[in-house]
Amino acid sequence: MMKRLISLRNLRLALGTVAVCIGGWTGASPTSQTSPYIVDGLALGGQVRFESDAYRQYRCTWSDTFPGFTWCHKEKKERTQRGEVTSSNSILHSQDGTAIYVNRYIEPAFFGPNQVRSEIERLTAKFGEDPHVIRMPPRDGLPNAVIAVWGAIKLEQLGAAEVSLVASGQSHQGLLVSFLGDVQLSARAGVPVYRLAGGAGFLWAASFNQDGRGVLRFLAIDAAKLAPPTIAQNPPAPQPEPASIPPVHEDETAYAKVGWWSVTHKQEGDLSGCSARAQFADQTIVELALIQSDSGKMWAFFMSNPGWRAWIAGRSEHALWLLTTTPWHLTFKVSDNKITLMLGASVDFMNSLADARLLQIFSDNKQLLASLNMRDSDPAIKAVSNCVTEHPLNRTPTPEPVDRTFSSGTAFFVAPSLLLTNNHVVRECKAPIQVRYPDRPWYPATPSGLDETNDLALLHTDMANLSAASFRFGPRLGESVASFGFPYPGVLSSSGNFTVGHVTSLSGISDDTRFLQTSTPIQPGNSGGPLLDMSGNVVGVVDAQLNAFGMMQANNSLPQNVNFAIQVPIVINFLSVKGVSPSAQFRGRRRRTSSRHAPGIRSSPDRCLLRGNRLLLPDR
Repeated sequence: MMKRLISLRNLRLALGTVAVCIGGWTGASPTSQTSPYIVDGLALGGQVRFESDAYRQYRCTWSDTFPGFTWCHKEKKERTQRGEVTSSNSILHSQDGTAIYVNRYIEPAFFGPNQVRSEIERLTAKFGEDPHVIRMPPRDGLPNAVIAVWGAIKLEQLGAAEVSLVASGQSHQGLLVSFLGDVQLSARAGVPVYRLAGGAGFLWAASFNQDGRGVLRFLAIDAAKLAPPTIAQNPPAPQPEPASIPPVHEDETAYAKVGWWSVTHKQEGDLSGCSARAQFADQTIVELALIQSDSGKMWAFFMSNPGWRAWIAGRSEHALWLLTTTPWHLTFKVSDNKITLMLGASVDFMNSLADARLLQIFSDNKQLLASLNMRDSDPAIKAVSNCVTEHPLNRTPTPEPVDRTFSSGTAFFVAPSLLLTNNHVVRECKAPIQVRYPDRPWYPATPSGLDETNDLALLHTDMANLSAASFRFGPRLGESVASFGFPYPGVLSSSGNFTVGHVTSLSGISDDTRFLQTSTPIQPGNSGGPLLDMSGNVVGVVDAQLNAFGMMQANNSLPQNVNFAIQVPIVINFLSVKGVSPSAQFRGRRRRTSSRHAPGIRSSPDRCLLRGNRLLLPDR
């Protein structure tokens, strides 16, 4: 494959998505609130703060509807004098935290006489512009309703076919609004449903009956940021066919020539792969690779162009639009040499590339960068797949010390780019430490702080986190707690294990108050993971289990579920010394976090044999 890739091993690290994460949502940075369109303190275009308390209240996932963006949602129910009120908030933000869509919905909402008109007038004065107001025609059995829009938002009314899909609960394109709040209810009632389009703006919508009871929705959106580049009816002519096929490099073996694609094979250590490479007339190089390792196979997509080098080198990753048979909004990583854009590609993307006759590449601002002829891409991709099949992974071990071992454990984010784990997981490791999420590639990590006395380690990684852990002081004796981690790697589930138990003592062996004792089952590999209360707050860091073999020898008795975790005050003190100010609280209001984001850690030391005394044995 290309010299620019440097090595297959670096490729695996570059395309990885590792480690650890617990919970949440975003609070806007005050300096980022340049837009007048603000919902609950978050301005359109503002930067959300992943570590903020506000962000931790949300559940965030990658958006299926808008690839490359993150969808966050929270819902709250409150008892009022008029009954129960449900309010929900949604946010759609880019990977760097830029808010593209901020929404709030309240049901039921209550409106006094002339309150709807006065609120529209207030917003008009605030924005300094007149709104576009649409009122729902009166209908028996339905409430009054109004939608007011400011800015560049456009409302595109759905046609009969799309309304039918919405009414039946099927998937639909884009973000929708309606007079009645519930778009499915509106579609079934024959009330117009609109798609949000255009540019940046603010929308306020309310419905209300004769008693003033109804629903309220208001939102800020920059719809232009979500719209993919238009697939032109007459797209620009693609680059002419390359005059020659790219040469085979010295470290590669030629496999086949398909059209203007050169298909080669390469083996490097425990990695093997095949790729199809083409260089077009505008000097754009595209490479389609299938990499295989002990953990499986992964498609990768690379591209470079001498004319792109200046803006490629400016950042570590770039969001681009690619048009094949469908629009793709994708985030590419930049190679170490600042020349190549790299993407871990899905099978769906590769299939769309195989079906495409034209590949159009756009910047995130939808400026056309290249238009490439994809003729023969289908047979080229098939040739790459056949090449990998015919070159099974050579698992012959590379020379290394006979006593080489691997240490494994669990970690979780305590701040952006900073993971917390046990010192004994990494203390004797000389080779690089690696971290990852379940079923994802490995990322490198480096020690940022070590505390051998209290068995704590702080690791730095470039892997992005959606949020960080929230700690809680003062666990209670007998309180239910849970552990999430990755015990017995390679034997038990790679997606992690969740176990439940209780706080059985507020001190450790010989009344050591640095620790608490728990009956939550832990195994080798759980080290460094969070011990959680029933609201998801961290009440300890899993550290060790009682040495069953040592106790059997000493007392002829086999201990059961006698495990230990480091107390939160010790952890907070360690983090504070290292310049980290984590979120922490005493007993009281619980905050919800998500244990499913705990990452696994692997270190590949020259010799990493963890030691313990006769009674207290680190779980790894």
